[in-house]
Amino acid sequence: MKMINLVSFWNQYSFPDPMTEMAGRLYMYHDLVLVVLVMVLVLVGWFLMVFLAGSFFFQGSLNRFVVKNELLETVWTIVPSLFLGVLGYISLKNLYDMEVGENVDHVVKVTGHQWYWEYRYEVNFSVVKKGDHKECLVEWMKMTELNSLKEDEDLSLVNDTNDLESSEGNEACNNEDSVLWNSEGESENFLMNIMKFNGSVLNCVAELFMKGDWFLKYDSYLVPEGDLVNGQLNLNSGFRNQDVSAPCYLAFNKKNEVLVSTSDVMHSWGVSELGVKADAVPGRSNSLSVEPVSPGVSFGNCYELCGEGHSQMPVVVFVSNYDSIIWVIKGEIMTTESVEEFFSSI
Repeated sequence: MKMINLVSFWNQYSFPDPMTEMAGRLYMYHDLVLVVLVMVLVLVGWFLMVFLAGSFFFQGSLNRFVVKNELLETVWTIVPSLFLGVLGYISLKNLYDMEVGENVDHVVKVTGHQWYWEYRYEVNFSVVKKGDHKECLVEWMKMTELNSLKEDEDLSLVNDTNDLESSEGNEACNNEDSVLWNSEGESENFLMNIMKFNGSVLNCVAELFMKGDWFLKYDSYLVPEGDLVNGQLNLNSGFRNQDVSAPCYLAFNKKNEVLVSTSDVMHSWGVSELGVKADAVPGRSNSLSVEPVSPGVSFGNCYELCGEGHSQMPVVVFVSNYDSIIWVIKGEIMTTESVEEFFSSI
């Protein structure tokens, strides 16, 4: 998974780069409203200065023979109405397009707490891509270092490994950097060595046994500034009061649905780069549609005053391709106690 640059930077005075089409439309709508605002301000200010100057310099004798002007009254009634109508139509169009609708690919449930965020995902381990199991076998053969086995072992599997590797493209589980296994080259140590996997092989093998829907739930806390200074965590943003212990994962070029709720007081989950913000109201769940067009890391905050720890609720969203996001979630699920209990019962 390749890391990309952040879309926010130090000493920033303008909007960050939009990561969704909706964010770009909202930025343009903001600029349009400012243009209309400046035009109205200049026009009204000009009329005001004319009448004030006329009263001061001409003692009220300016246009003293004009007692009514129906055309002027019609114009200054219709023109502002047209401006408001155009702005209202664009705003309603944006609100309509923000609705989630159908064909959702990735669902994230966000729950606000005092003062941290909770994220929950659901994935189906029964859905396995074609070739995943073959890739697992390829990885297993590589990591066991078949060339170090005893001479009396059947090494014909090496040729099968090459055939499998050439017939299938790289999948999400084929990630050599994520596999940590120091093989001893002894078949009797297989069970001990396989427990050292923290990446693709163990997860792929687990998918052979795990079926149905599994969920992942974790809390996202603000990283203390001392941990950033001391370098105790491998964080790349460098933003004070913005780094979190675990980000929210969204997929780009896919429709993501974010369900926002709260367990206590009102909160508000929002990310300006994504062009989304939803209030977390007690007793109800609000939905957001997020369709990122590019990968990246975006930052947000809680936008509802929720107590003394309100400023300690930053939002960090990591956007990558769908397969990588699902792979990360499945990998985190494999480290939970529920999975340990499941395999202990087999």
